[in-house]
Amino acid sequence: MKATDKQKRFIKIISISVFVLFCFGFAAFNIFNFVYEDRQIQAYENEKYTIGVYEGKIAVFAQGDSVPIEVYDVYVTTLPESDQKALRKGIEVYGKVKLKYLIEDYTS
Repeated sequence: MKATDKQKRFIKIISISVFVLFCFGFAAFNIFNFVYEDRQIQAYENEKYTIGVYEGKIAVFAQGDSVPIEVYDVYVTTLPESDQKALRKGIEVYGKVKLKYLIEDYTS
């Protein structure tokens, strides 16, 4: 082989090596992001809330808190008796998605 053939072969090997390393790095990055996002979603859905009553209105309480994180302008007395009882007892909800749907049911 001539010197130029060796150089071309060396450049091809280096180019292929860089490409392979790039592909592995890209795959590892995507796998890491997928696992990270999945854990965030799980943590997001494991948050515990209680829908209850605060000063006569529907309110949302974070786990273990006695002060609501949000109070809605809906008086509990305007709801059916069964809903009033459930709210006075406190409705435990896991995750913001479920919380959102239940709040929509009670406030619309």
